Amino acid sequence: MDSLAQTVEVRAFSSDGEMNSAMQKKLEAIYVDILASPPVAEAYAGYEAAQQRVAHLKKAQASLTRRARQIFDEMKEVSSEIDKILIEQDSSQLDLRKLADLENEHKAVTRANSKILEHLLPQAEIAELKRAADHLTVKAYTVREAANERIQKTARMMAEAAEHEGGIVFDSLTTLSGEMLRQASEFERQAGNYRNWAREREEQYLKLARELESIGSVR
Repeated sequence: MDSLAQTVEVRAFSSDGEMNSAMQKKLEAIYVDILASPPVAEAYAGYEAAQQRVAHLKKAQASLTRRARQIFDEMKEVSSEIDKILIEQDSSQLDLRKLADLENEHKAVTRANSKILEHLLPQAEIAELKRAADHLTVKAYTVREAANERIQKTARMMAEAAEHEGGIVFDSLTTLSGEMLRQASEFERQAGNYRNWAREREEQYLKLARELESIGSVR
């Protein structure tokens, strides 16, 4: 082979396995720094708060549902006692306040439960999806910026080599920076999915809200 046509490959590792392992460790270290950066940490805090809000509302809704069942059972018992008193015509023992209190509490619990199911929880779930999209978008931007900085740094070093040899070819897609760019694109794809889900969920919520409003106006 003509020596002038030879391709020179410079490797920092003795095997592909060693290289992949080292690259993975470098990527993990880079991502740790990226996730700890203020913009990403702030976006994640917003997403985490939205998750906690959804979890809180689901827990409150379940608690209200249980309480509504308990009140209903208590109302049945009190109503039975009242019926017995009325049948035995012992009006001196008649006390309707407990039943009235239970009925008022049942109405309040039912109203609060409906508010969660019809409005608060759907709104919180939509916000959670949007915050997830925001978090992924910020991660994508930060990873892409870090990758571009690495590419520029490498390009400067390659420029020095080019001055020495007259020309150097550098394919960033086959490097750690290229992997970071691919990961950034994946984050952007995921963010797009979350935004689509948020839009669909919001459309469903608004449609249901209009229907409930229409039913309420008829009443």
